[in-house]
Amino acid sequence: MIDRIKTIQFYLSLGFTTEQIAGFLNCVLKYQEALCTEIKPLYEKKIRDLNIQIKQLLELRERLESRFHQIELHNSS
Repeated sequence: MIDRIKTIQFYLSLGFTTEQIAGFLNCVLKYQEALCTEIKPLYEKKIRDLNIQIKQLLELRERLESRFHQIELHNSS
């Protein structure tokens, strides 16, 4: 039972949902993670999703920094 809880906590820390974890948990607990074919596509999707989020956050930061500098220039005048 402790192994099950630690495994769930580990996958939650990687950003997987409880629904996703439920889909592969028994396989991971019974076999090695590398042998569970259903987990690889989830990793790939999670990485793609994170890359999209990172790109969006970087673009947002750039827009905020630009706006902030415009405000500072205006206040310096």
